[in-house]
Amino acid sequence: MGESPLKLGHPPVIPPHFTKALATHASMIQVSTSVGEASKQNMISLSGALTDGTEWSRKFTDEYAWWHAQPDHPELLIPHKGKDHEDRRT
Repeated sequence: MGESPLKLGHPPVIPPHFTKALATHASMIQVSTSVGEASKQNMISLSGALTDGTEWSRKFTDEYAWWHAQPDHPELLIPHKGKDHEDRRT
């Protein structure tokens, strides 16, 4: 019997480097004392600012991008889920 070909599925709507940039920025805001907290509202507005004027503008909602950044990069947003010491250090 032959093997079935790999199914690639639907390509991702949000590029992975974008969600990583959003998660990294959120962790930097948490450490910074002058900016305050990386709240949902702050991160949604940041998502809009990151995509404004690019090819990704209006391809997805800002809330959808923040919703994807959380499970895609837990090592950046939740330090105890980091894989090693370098992931936990912010």
